[in-house]
Amino acid sequence: MGQKFPQYKQKGSVWTRAYFVATAGNVSSETIKKYIEAQWKKVKEDG
Repeated sequence: MGQKFPQYKQKGSVWTRAYFVATAGNVSSETIKKYIEAQWKKVKEDG
């Protein structure tokens, strides 16, 4: 994240690895699984 936003890079970190996922309405478990997998892929790409 520091590479994309060097102005926020400082000693320590302002970013966390915590995630919050919630559902609303009629969402299948497959949709939730795909969302979580996409988030992990994004985290790995962002480094």
